[in-house]
Amino acid sequence: MMWTSSKEDSLNIRVEKGTKPKLKLSEDKRNVQVAVPLDTFVNYPLQRVELHGGYYLVLQRLQQQYKITVQHGVRVFELVQTWLCKFYGNFLKMSQLPPSSFIFVLKILHHERKPEFVVYASALSHEKDIKTQVKEMNSRIHQIGIAGPNLDVFGALRGARLTLEATVGTMHVNAKITADRLSLHGQSIVVASEALISTDKFAVIGRKLQLDGRCFPNETSENRRMSVKLDCSLVHVGIDGCIGESNDKDSMKSAKQAQITAEALSLTVTGSLANYGKILATERIELIVGENLLSLSDGTLDSAGRGYDALKRIKGVRKLTECTPSSNSLHSAISSQNADAVANLIEKGVDVNDKASILIVQSKRLTLRQAAIMQYREKREQSTLNRVRERITLINALLAVHDWRRGSIQSKAIRAIISKNCDDCAQFNARELQIKVGGSAIVETDSIWSSTYVELDAWSAVTICGQVKLTSLVLTAGKGVTTTADAIVALEMFGRLNCGSFYCDGIWTVGENFVLESREDVHFDLHSYVETEKMEMVSGSACVVDGSWQIGTCWALIEAKLTIGASAKLFVEESATIGALGLMCHGFFNITEICDLQLKDSAHFFHCSKLECHTLKLACELHCTLGGLWIADSMNVYVRHDLITTSTGKAAVFTCANLTVGSFRNDALWQVEKDCHIIVGCMEQSEDGTMFVKQSLEMHIHRDSIGCFGGKIVCSKLDMRCLRRCQYDGYLKANEVEVYLPYMDESQMIVTGQVDILVSPLTLKGNSSFYNIAPTSPHPFPAFILDGRLNAHAIIAPFLAVELSPDSIVRLRGIVSYTPAVDFNILVSAGALATGRNCTLLSMGENPRAEGIICASTFYHQGQIRFQAEDVHILTGSMVHKGRLTNYEHKQNHVKNCHMVVEELFLNEGTLACNALNITGDGVLENKNRIFAVESMDIRLNNFHNEDGLMESKNHIKLLSATREWTKLGGSIKAKKGFDLYANKLDMALNDVHKLMNEKMLSFSARSDLIISTDICDEIKEFAVGCAAQNSVAINACMDLDRLEILLGGDHTNPEPVRFKVTEKADININTLVINGTASHLVIVLDGVLKCGRVKVAETFKHVAISGQGSLDSRIIAAEGSNLSFGVYQIFRSNEIFCRNVIVEKDSLLRLKPCEDNDATAMSCEKILIEGTVFVENKLLLVSKKSDACDLQIRGPIIGTAPESEVSIESTRVSIFGQVANLKLLEIYARDTMHFSMAK
Repeated sequence: MMWTSSKEDSLNIRVEKGTKPKLKLSEDKRNVQVAVPLDTFVNYPLQRVELHGGYYLVLQRLQQQYKITVQHGVRVFELVQTWLCKFYGNFLKMSQLPPSSFIFVLKILHHERKPEFVVYASALSHEKDIKTQVKEMNSRIHQIGIAGPNLDVFGALRGARLTLEATVGTMHVNAKITADRLSLHGQSIVVASEALISTDKFAVIGRKLQLDGRCFPNETSENRRMSVKLDCSLVHVGIDGCIGESNDKDSMKSAKQAQITAEALSLTVTGSLANYGKILATERIELIVGENLLSLSDGTLDSAGRGYDALKRIKGVRKLTECTPSSNSLHSAISSQNADAVANLIEKGVDVNDKASILIVQSKRLTLRQAAIMQYREKREQSTLNRVRERITLINALLAVHDWRRGSIQSKAIRAIISKNCDDCAQFNARELQIKVGGSAIVETDSIWSSTYVELDAWSAVTICGQVKLTSLVLTAGKGVTTTADAIVALEMFGRLNCGSFYCDGIWTVGENFVLESREDVHFDLHSYVETEKMEMVSGSACVVDGSWQIGTCWALIEAKLTIGASAKLFVEESATIGALGLMCHGFFNITEICDLQLKDSAHFFHCSKLECHTLKLACELHCTLGGLWIADSMNVYVRHDLITTSTGKAAVFTCANLTVGSFRNDALWQVEKDCHIIVGCMEQSEDGTMFVKQSLEMHIHRDSIGCFGGKIVCSKLDMRCLRRCQYDGYLKANEVEVYLPYMDESQMIVTGQVDILVSPLTLKGNSSFYNIAPTSPHPFPAFILDGRLNAHAIIAPFLAVELSPDSIVRLRGIVSYTPAVDFNILVSAGALATGRNCTLLSMGENPRAEGIICASTFYHQGQIRFQAEDVHILTGSMVHKGRLTNYEHKQNHVKNCHMVVEELFLNEGTLACNALNITGDGVLENKNRIFAVESMDIRLNNFHNEDGLMESKNHIKLLSATREWTKLGGSIKAKKGFDLYANKLDMALNDVHKLMNEKMLSFSARSDLIISTDICDEIKEFAVGCAAQNSVAINACMDLDRLEILLGGDHTNPEPVRFKVTEKADININTLVINGTASHLVIVLDGVLKCGRVKVAETFKHVAISGQGSLDSRIIAAEGSNLSFGVYQIFRSNEIFCRNVIVEKDSLLRLKPCEDNDATAMSCEKILIEGTVFVENKLLLVSKKSDACDLQIRGPIIGTAPESEVSIESTRVSIFGQVANLKLLEIYARDTMHFSMAK
């Protein structure tokens, strides 16, 4: 029967040092302990034991060693029985055979069948121990274990499960081992370069493993899955070592050698891994390293890393001058067989695995290494010169030996777990790479890490010192990520980093998206360079950028400050959105589209900084300092506190700028090509600051800006809104200027500099408070104050108070008004206007027909206004004139034609000189100085006050008062050709009224009442004065004239009584008094002194009442058509009285006395009624005009006051009821009747 293997079959052999050969078998016959003596010269007999499963073990001494042989016993018996049947028959038993026959049979079997395995044990000459060697194995035993000191494995070993253990010393493996499972145990295990281990499961337990051979899947395995577990403190894979592949493609000598490569590899290293060789699989690698993946750069573990330098020295490769490291340069060096240049370029990091665009063979792009190999083969076949072959051979040798610096771990997918540090990440090469590192990870200097999709998770720091060429990278680091100055990270698609801190001094190029999340600081140092399509960055602390960026889109969130160093150059092709606590910018920042900066703290752009973008959006919660250059197509800036542009700063905007800031301070230049809109709390600009806006500049100033706003402003249109007080001390040049002052008694604009408005007026909008404002004083809070220079077409402020301070100069051209009533060019239109003492307002119009000033309330003028037109118009509510008005070139205070409209008050405290003056309106003229008109003066106002003033004209003066109250005209008025005054109630109190005489005539008139309060004295008595009023005429002055004419009443008969009054202060001495009028009732009040030669009362007055406490001295009183009624209480002197009727009213005292040159007073009338008391001093004649109808009634007393008093009565009828006493003579002649009833 044939033997078959069982999974329960196992055999363990343990070789130990002993005093003599000995075999010790366990009870289950599966474990054998073999003792081998150190002295191999003693001859011991052969020993044999039966094992489990039909096997037996033979221990025999050879010449210098012991041989341990294991073989199956069933097959031996079958062969022996077959041989004996041939010679002795079928029924002969084994026990009956002679011993010589048995030995002979064994010899025959030895030649036909090899043992399962053979183990040799020999003594070591230099140590008191033995050496164990396994040379052959081809066993069907399911599990075999061989243990011995100083174990060496040679030859070819084949088994199912094989365990080899070196109990003492180092295990050396130089054999080809084929097994389903292989386990190596020992303190130090060395797998030589000749060793080939073909197994699906490979396990090593020891302190150190030196793997220089190849370990690959079992040849008979179908799935090619391999599991390797290396339980060692250090696993060293040499340059010839390989895990996962049977042989190298490039080193295959014959196509007959089949290459075996693992599809899936699971590699576990409990200790550290130092890999100079290859660890690879076609599909997947699961790598677990219990400690570190070691760096090989120092050469302490293996001298292979120094092979490249040794090759250069041996072959004499020189160091050339610097050349540009590129793939094309390396290809040119390979093509020209320049080994020196090739060495220089590969040392600079040119990847020999790059596919150059110029290397295309059979429509395939070749790498630089493939090109060198292809050229090497061509030269060997074509060239016969050794030096040509040597050069290309040297180049290939340099390329090959340069790779000895580190090993490689390659597969389509790699999942690696490294418990501690990964000191050389460049060994990994996979399409999908996942690395989890318990410590730090390093990409070494002069290394190239090439993979596709990489996920790296490091518990500690990650340091990149070499080249990283990946498609995508997802990196997580517990601490910092550092990229040194020589490092280059090239990612075709995206990179995502999550780390503690990030430091970069090298190059990062990412094809699509670069995401950086850092919990601490981010620092891009001086030599750093970042290039990507989109960059997203989150920093939990500060960020410092000193290098260069070339990115498409940027999004960053920084918890602390962002610092852009002086050497930084940031280029963003699309837009950048950055949020940070603060910003410190020293470098260059270029954004093609939108730059959005959101800052919680302050932003500072220093003098060497430069920011370029299409649209700048800046939001800053605290302060912003601009010391560098801003260039943007449009700009939106919000700064909560101060936006300061230092002397080195500049802002250039090509379209529009919108600024919302707490305080705007400019010490340099702001240039905007289109519109600029500024909303600011406090506006500050030094004398060196300039704002240049080509189109519209709109400024909203919310807080006081006093003493800090100067410099230059140049724009096409300025729209300024001042909510509080704003003072501008600089130079403004614009085509149009509009200032809005919205708040009454709070908004104010003060200009102490110079303002040039080229094509339009200065427009001031808003409302000033005119409540309880005195018309004789300037506005207490002018909304606009000019304390400098202004050049404009006009000042238009219809609802605002404007003040032109002393020493200010205004040049205006005037604008045409489209209001039909205003037919002149307007220079100033203001709610209130005040000009300072030395202020100068100049009209610069070109041949204007008429010019004027419009002021809604008070025009307080103390300066000088020089008009250009001949006709000057001033329309004002009130005007206080203390300055000068002129439109003559060589005269400082003279106007040709002046037209004024005054609605409330015209107070003249200066000199108003004109050729022709026309003042109209409902106001009041109060003249305290001089008003002069060469040709004519026509004043038509509500009232006049001229007590201290002078009104003079060389031609004619017309004064018209429209008020219903009293108009008092005092002062002096001079008019050579005439003076016309018309008022409703006029109080004429002129000083030099005689200067108004025209042909010795002077007339005064009033619509309602007239008072003459000015003295008119003519010693020659040639002057005649006429007074006309509708209701009353009063004389309150001294008059010494020839003739006084009084005209009372209107155009139609007035039913009301009219009055002529001589006041207490009046003293009238004239030749003739004529009273005319259209009224029927005249009252003459005599409280003063009236002395005249004759009094003539027109017949239109039917009733004339004379009352008062004054005196009348007139030779003749003629009122022939009137009833004359006396109610006086003073002396009444008259020689002749002619009237229609005479009545002496009751309770009146009439003292009749003739004039000094006569001794009798004669009354000639129709009827006489005396009810009051008549005192007769001289002689009284009462004569009746008509003989047929004359009544004389005396009801009151007639008393003589002198001894010579006499009374003569001649009438038709006489009735005396009163008392007649103290008369020298009483003569009564009655034509008809006489009746006496004397009082007792």
